[in-house]
Amino acid sequence: MRAGRQRGDRVSANSGIDQTSGRVILGTAGHIDHGKTALIIALTGIDTDRLQEEKSRGISIDLGFAHMDLPGGLTMGIVDVPGHERFVKNMLAGVGGIDLVLFVVACDEGIMPQTREHFDIVSLLDVRHAVFALTKSDLAELEMADLVRDEVEGMIKDTWFEGSPIIPTSVKTGCGVEEVRKALADVAGKIRARKIGSAVRLPVDRVFTMTGRGTVVTGTLWSGAVRREDRLQVLPGEKTVRVRSVEVHGHEVDAAIAGQRTALGLHGVEKSGIERGYSIVSPGDFPATTRLETKLRLLATSPRDLKMGSRIRFHLGSSEAMGRVYSLEGDRLEPGGSGFAQVRLETPVVAGLGDRFVLRTYSPMRTIGGGTVLDPLAPKHKMHDERTTERLHLLEIADGERIVEAYFEEADLGLRKAAIRLRVNCGTTELDTLIGRLIDTGRVLEPSSGLYIHIDAVERLEKKIEAILGRFQAVERLAWGMPKEELRERLGSVEMPLTNWLLDRMESRGRLFAKKGNVRVGTGEVELTPEEAKARALIIAMLKKEPFQPPSEKNIEKQSDLKPETVRKVIALLVGDGEVVRLEPGLVMHATAIEAAGVAITEYLREHGEATASDLKGVLGTTRKYAVPLLEHLDRIGVTRRVGANRRLVG
Repeated sequence: MRAGRQRGDRVSANSGIDQTSGRVILGTAGHIDHGKTALIIALTGIDTDRLQEEKSRGISIDLGFAHMDLPGGLTMGIVDVPGHERFVKNMLAGVGGIDLVLFVVACDEGIMPQTREHFDIVSLLDVRHAVFALTKSDLAELEMADLVRDEVEGMIKDTWFEGSPIIPTSVKTGCGVEEVRKALADVAGKIRARKIGSAVRLPVDRVFTMTGRGTVVTGTLWSGAVRREDRLQVLPGEKTVRVRSVEVHGHEVDAAIAGQRTALGLHGVEKSGIERGYSIVSPGDFPATTRLETKLRLLATSPRDLKMGSRIRFHLGSSEAMGRVYSLEGDRLEPGGSGFAQVRLETPVVAGLGDRFVLRTYSPMRTIGGGTVLDPLAPKHKMHDERTTERLHLLEIADGERIVEAYFEEADLGLRKAAIRLRVNCGTTELDTLIGRLIDTGRVLEPSSGLYIHIDAVERLEKKIEAILGRFQAVERLAWGMPKEELRERLGSVEMPLTNWLLDRMESRGRLFAKKGNVRVGTGEVELTPEEAKARALIIAMLKKEPFQPPSEKNIEKQSDLKPETVRKVIALLVGDGEVVRLEPGLVMHATAIEAAGVAITEYLREHGEATASDLKGVLGTTRKYAVPLLEHLDRIGVTRRVGANRRLVG
């Protein structure tokens, strides 16, 4: 589910993809001028300072990249980050996808401010594997080196990094370099490979153009596998691109998989149309969002409380966005505290369930906390809403199947897969499996193709339908149910296929009755008062007395001692029940008369082929006043058809 941080499954042996090369990403960390780049050069022979300004100033300014072969055929990708406080933004753009950190502390200086900030950052990003190199050991007395080791041990005490290798090194003398290489190999061998998954996601950390390749982007592939000719999407912006080439560590390959440093040549986007912080993703699997709900932790070293509405810098993957934080559990968050919070950004970022992020103050820039994305498409709601807190707690602790079910539970009108995929950070194949399990257990149903709804939501909608019909029947007591179209209008935004499915389901279970486009609850019959029952019998008798020349509704009112309102309502009931047919406004006829007329006219037309209205009124022994609306009704129900001035049988 959480593609940004998952480890585990490997692709099958016959997939045609190299399963070992570059599956572990190493990131450097540490204070400026403590020797990160020099140590990477000693380990790999690759100078990661690629900018002329870096070479002239002797410091790393931007991200640098290298790779190192390890025993067992594993190639480790390396992201070398700048250590200067002015370039923490660049550092953050590179460490979002690392598995292992090479932490550098100079023996002649010890722990410095950026040492601690980098340590906080990799901790907030939930990196759990590290090797500590005590560099420049040739420049420090043994006592100083021992003191620095003690400092490092104190810094990592009671953290994931406690017990990590701590190795004195010197690139000038070569001391400790091979020990660092071996320690990195040992730790890398214990890291489970990322789960590949079906959702492609590559946060872009570098963009350039290359002859014959066009626009090229690089980054750590967080999830999925990318092959030549794949159609992918650039977010933000939703531009569709085609993959022209795939490289891993400078070598063109058939495919790159999760956990590899990857370069993609793209067709369909110019260099000006993409930048660091964008992401290359499989279409429909991730959102570009400005509203996220999170579990936020404020560092104990934060200089002050984080107040509701505070402006912050939000770092996720290779992106940075300005925004504000709103606590969902109080007005502020104290240093060292944690809680659920909504983050509202000024520009979109690409996010998924389980992503780790870092918060920095707007000005002066300082790392103050971070956390985990729980809902990348947070809905609008009240800030201190108990139901929201319960939902976020579930998203924090539950597994994939339960998380998918939770979204269905709160969706009263059902959901389509596309809406779920954007929130749960998994691809189509995995989501199909999870939904399939929920369907198999009866917790989720599929009312129409592609629309899924939780059984609890079904029950809520069925109760709503019963309530609507109940209120209608209490007011319109003599109406045989409510027209389905009116019910759909009262249900609001429920899709028509879902409404029809609900009504069919309720009818099959005896929870409602349907007849001639109307539906009702309770029983299939309308309960009449003695007066209404008397009116019903009298009206039927009057209609049957002269079946082809019945009295009009007004004459029924005049010829009886019934109240006009009672006559109108009982006739409406009989029409709704199908016992009486309304031929035109004010004129009704008993259904048995309609049936008898149809039989008589059919026999006549079979013998004569066709006939005029005058001929047919003579067959029925009625007048034109009644014959014409009766014949038009028979036309409507498909017994006869009009040809000029004549009638013929249909068929």
